Amino acid sequence: MDNLEENSLFKKKKRKLHTYEKAWLNYKHIQEEKEKRKQFIEETLKFKHFFEYMRLKYCYSFTPRLCEKYFCQMSSELKFNCNDAINSGTDFELNHQKRQKLENDEETRKIIKAEPTETVRIKRYKYAMFLAYRGKNYHGMQVNPNVPTVEKYIMEALQKLNLITVDQMVQPSSFKFQRAARTDKGVSATKQICSLLLPTIEGKENDTVNLLNGLLPDDIRIFGLQRATKSFDSKKWCDSRSYSYTLPSYCFRHQSDLERDKFRLDNKDIEDINRILMQYVGTHNFYNFTSGKLHKDESCKRFIIRCECGKRFLYNNIEYLTVDIKGQSFLIHQIRKMIGFCVSLIRGDLDPCLQQKVWQNERIKVPKAPSLGLVLEEPHYEHYNKRFQATHQRLCWDIYQEKCDEFKQAYIIKDILETDESEKIFEEWLTYLTEKFWNDVDDVSIVGHSDNV
Repeated sequence: MDNLEENSLFKKKKRKLHTYEKAWLNYKHIQEEKEKRKQFIEETLKFKHFFEYMRLKYCYSFTPRLCEKYFCQMSSELKFNCNDAINSGTDFELNHQKRQKLENDEETRKIIKAEPTETVRIKRYKYAMFLAYRGKNYHGMQVNPNVPTVEKYIMEALQKLNLITVDQMVQPSSFKFQRAARTDKGVSATKQICSLLLPTIEGKENDTVNLLNGLLPDDIRIFGLQRATKSFDSKKWCDSRSYSYTLPSYCFRHQSDLERDKFRLDNKDIEDINRILMQYVGTHNFYNFTSGKLHKDESCKRFIIRCECGKRFLYNNIEYLTVDIKGQSFLIHQIRKMIGFCVSLIRGDLDPCLQQKVWQNERIKVPKAPSLGLVLEEPHYEHYNKRFQATHQRLCWDIYQEKCDEFKQAYIIKDILETDESEKIFEEWLTYLTEKFWNDVDDVSIVGHSDNV
């Protein structure tokens, strides 16, 4: 009997203990749930503040400082910092009515208006710009500080039409601006192509071109804007470049020949000139036809496709000759020195044996012809046109040819002839060669020293 009572009592105590244990576990579970709920609420508030901050930032262009001022105005009791809201999840809930009231408040509107807004990203596309210019009034194509250049006027016109920003105008690389060929001071271009990123102007290309031309000087003309591939770069995709050099025929006469007004080149003279010009065709080291480079510099090697005499014509009883040159790329002053070297050989100022010696590592004294007669005729894009002919319009000048010819005759050729007539550019250059250039050193054919010395 006693054993039964003891067993019954033990069972009661055991059940009671089990009940206490169960109650304790339930209590712990409830506490854990409360803690989780608390954390969830804190995280929710954190993201509430974050989204509110983002709403102010992107919808109203609020800066972080202005956001802080905004939240402090809403609640004088709680100084809310937007950075703390993002990082630590401050227990602060915005009141919808107060927020609406504050957004409509005049003082807040004044603050919003006073604060500078952030730049809005605009979708831009790659375009090819077809243009021509007379180089007489400019210090080259590329932007140079404190001097007028062709690109400077183009940048200003693009900025005035809001096609680029003020910052982009100062830094052309920021909108991928590139030119097919860089021309020096005084050098003109009949056909030039530039690549750049612009906001979409699809269907408004002609209107945009007319507006740009209205902001540009008369001796810079844009003929067209054409959509190109995303990877298009007018310099890298250019296969070759064609130039021409126009000069009076009397530049090739000997000292004992007729007066310049009566001098004319005959077929034999043209053959002699072409024979020298043909020496340039092919791949050569043009170390002696540029400046600031050594003979061993690989960048001195250039490939010339064609170099020959072009048309002859009369202007005020003076005969002029045009030399046509086409090459893959050119060094600075290369073409002008090629013309100067040819003129010096025909006139007898240089020994004919230098035609082969000029490619070696000895420094040869080569005169530089005036910049007046040099013209960029056209950059060529055969490979680009062939590769993207199925998806993009060809980079072709056919539709602009008539306008290009009119501009060339009115501004470039006419300027070369009139400037030479009034300022005697080529006559003074020949005088300089005879009286000073070839008399500066004892040995007029070779100066300097070998790279191997």
